[in-house]
Amino acid sequence: MLLGTYMGVFWIAKFCLLPMGLTHTFLMLLFIGLTLCVPFMAYYYTKLYRDRVLGGGIGLGHAWLFVTSMFIYASLLTAVAHYIYLEYMDNGYILNTYNGMLNELKAEQIPGSEAYINQMREGLNLLGSMSSIELVVQQLSNNIFFGMVWAIITALMVRKNVPNQEEVKQ
Repeated sequence: MLLGTYMGVFWIAKFCLLPMGLTHTFLMLLFIGLTLCVPFMAYYYTKLYRDRVLGGGIGLGHAWLFVTSMFIYASLLTAVAHYIYLEYMDNGYILNTYNGMLNELKAEQIPGSEAYINQMREGLNLLGSMSSIELVVQQLSNNIFFGMVWAIITALMVRKNVPNQEEVKQ
């Protein structure tokens, strides 16, 4: 739970960059870069757990369960922050900014982009029709699902058998 809380706080700090990153390219690049750091954090935390708590060995199932739990705790904490932001602070800022970007793209009249713009606008309309809690539950389930997938990869990289005491004596 503790390492999941650390990761959740990291995700919340990273999420703070998203609204600002819509108007500042550097902040969006920083958001993307920090997002790419998440699997490495999961690996580091799992390796730390393996070495310091378990004494250097962890099985595949145990590692998968640990990483999955860590992602669940991080996702739950982050969901609270997402809900607070969407319900009380956003006031449609993210959707309006994306709509403005689509209007600018449409004004440029790039050949063949009409279908793409219409598809993006339909997606934004769908997101705009969802309540804050629906968006948060959707994001929560996405975080947990992708966390479980990353947990498989991380568990495969971190697993390590501890030699038996009898094997060490021989």
